Amino acid sequence: MALETVLTTSWPPVVTTDSYNAVNLHNQANQADDYMTKLQELLAVLREQTGKDKPMPIHSVGRLFRRRPGGFSALKKFVSTCEGLTDKALQPLFFGIDVFSYAFLKGAKNFDAIMRETKATTIKSPFRNIYPQWQKEIAELELFEREGVIPKSPDIIKSYLQLRQVVAPNSAREERRTLATLLVSGPSTAEEIAADLGMSYGLSGRMLPTFEQVGVVVGQEEVDAYRYALKTETLPQVIFCLRETMGIDLLEVV
Repeated sequence: MALETVLTTSWPPVVTTDSYNAVNLHNQANQADDYMTKLQELLAVLREQTGKDKPMPIHSVGRLFRRRPGGFSALKKFVSTCEGLTDKALQPLFFGIDVFSYAFLKGAKNFDAIMRETKATTIKSPFRNIYPQWQKEIAELELFEREGVIPKSPDIIKSYLQLRQVVAPNSAREERRTLATLLVSGPSTAEEIAADLGMSYGLSGRMLPTFEQVGVVVGQEEVDAYRYALKTETLPQVIFCLRETMGIDLLEVV
């Protein structure tokens, strides 16, 4: 089965009532005796709701993995099973995944071989739509740091300077690693960050509220826990800071 991929730029909270959420689909199928049969049944119900020959969106696919040892098993199981389904009536199936998760998976695991970014003109990619604006904001930050030219938007420089104060010091290694994890793995609890990075829970628990105070992340209540997610409007600043301090530039990959 063809797995078309749409690159997104946000992480909607997981709610149990969302039938099109990849996490919910995986969890339901994982509780059954036969994962593939159950997943095919669930997708068949969604196809009936969506309508024949219409794009069927399965979103938040990136929420099935975390960047840590053993953190890819759920995503691999879900994607490979969907790829192996033979019911042609379920097509076309579109996977929505955050652009930074996709970039990491493309570079580290070659997931783009089976999850190819769609070329369908009828499907709008949130990332492709906003990417020119991100490029503009990043260019303004480059000009600010090189020549002291203030960005046209006062909100950009205000929030950027607050973020820079947190992540620029040489001692801010864990702060930068935390931002990189939020960028790739998405909404996270302090416990998840600590497990991903091998740091103490107390340290991650202090850093996340700090990022919330400077306006880079926002807390959101989900089904099982309270998680922190990067704000979409501050992503260009986060990208620029991580590129300049850690050499990470996931946008180059896509």
